[in-house]
Amino acid sequence: MIAGAASSPERTTRQLLDTWVAGGKTPGFQYVFASADRLRLAYHGGLANPHGQLPVGFDTTFNSYSITKTLTAAAVLSVVDQGLVDLDRPIAHYCDRWPQSGAATVRQTLLHTAGFANPNPLAWVHLDREPLAFDQRRFVDDLLRAHSRPIWKPGTRYFYSNIGYLLLGELIDRVSSQVYSQYVTKHLIAPLRLGDGETLAFDIPNPEIHARGTLKRFGWFNALLGFLIDRDRLVDTTAGRWVQLRNHHVNGDAYGGLIANAHGLARYALTLLGRDTLLAPRSRDLLFTTQPASGPARSVGWFAGRLADEPWYAHAGGGAGYYSEVRVYPRLRSVSVVMFNRTGMRDEQVLDRLDRHLIANQR
Repeated sequence: MIAGAASSPERTTRQLLDTWVAGGKTPGFQYVFASADRLRLAYHGGLANPHGQLPVGFDTTFNSYSITKTLTAAAVLSVVDQGLVDLDRPIAHYCDRWPQSGAATVRQTLLHTAGFANPNPLAWVHLDREPLAFDQRRFVDDLLRAHSRPIWKPGTRYFYSNIGYLLLGELIDRVSSQVYSQYVTKHLIAPLRLGDGETLAFDIPNPEIHARGTLKRFGWFNALLGFLIDRDRLVDTTAGRWVQLRNHHVNGDAYGGLIANAHGLARYALTLLGRDTLLAPRSRDLLFTTQPASGPARSVGWFAGRLADEPWYAHAGGGAGYYSEVRVYPRLRSVSVVMFNRTGMRDEQVLDRLDRHLIANQR
């Protein structure tokens, strides 16, 4: 699907995405570039299900993995707005089941400077709609019992941590008296009034159109897969150059459980930029203001950078089967989202290549 005029920047971006599919870099994709008053480009292509030859549609959903952390950060700031949480108090004050987190503050946890470990999360997955229901409470308890004690002095260094964001999910549970996913759905997702083809959820609304995660059949990750996860349980079949996975979820909602599509994430990001925002102005400013801290440039919940001298705030989400990015350009009042159903294990900043020509015409 294409929205907007077929000018040269749009054509260039579409051709690049088509080339990635044709060249075997991904089975399928969605891409959106939008501002509050204009959908500049919405484009999707390739296959959501390589084995079944099902194409990606505008409403296809994907696992968005660590992009979820931007909602977790917004949820924490929401309870700060309500006077329930102080960013500079120890997270143990609110998560009294985990006193071993010690002096690590809420702010430090949001910024990945609290000193928490980051064990390999690739095995932390369960299948969608398994006959035996997955017990998230037990998973979180077992993991935090083992890893909620900082391994470095809080505030002294940057170390990206899913453990920290699990603790932030616990904080939301305790101060709101709601399960994390319920709180986020009620206070951050429901107010967006998502339209047709826009999805943000913690389940897979329609498994038939959910993009099936994949990895390259002859890639290094496939060769190592059996050492990292339960291969027999997660792998469905092979289709040409792709190993296709079964629909699945990560075990901890707060660090990576969001199911989404590009249109849903774009609506969410645009709303954070708007005047009638989900958060109080001071909290919104924290999302899009670089904080003084060691490590990569970042705000509370987002990473920061520049493209063609235009500042942006972004977050990537990657793991077995999927890779996505969401980005906000505050000065341009614009956002972009790209989602792939192929494995990605690091922040690739794909949007640098896709957005470059489009932002030149936004100024």
